[in-house]
Amino acid sequence: MEGGWGINIIFCFFFVCFWVSFFLSIVTQTGLWIICHRILLLHGCWMQPLLGNVSDYHHFL
Repeated sequence: MEGGWGINIIFCFFFVCFWVSFFLSIVTQTGLWIICHRILLLHGCWMQPLLGNVSDYHHFL
C-alpha cells in the first residue's frame, strides 16, 4: 500500500505541475497575467485600508 501511495503522490505532483505550467504558458501568451496582476494590485490597495485601518475607514462613512 505504501508503495502505491508514493506512486499516486508523485503522479498527482507531476499532474499538478503539468497543468500549472500549461496554464502559465497560456496566461503569458495571451497577456492575461498583466490583467491578473493589476487586479491583484487593486485588491491589495483596497484590502490594506479595510483590514489595517478599520477605524479610519469608519470615519469616511
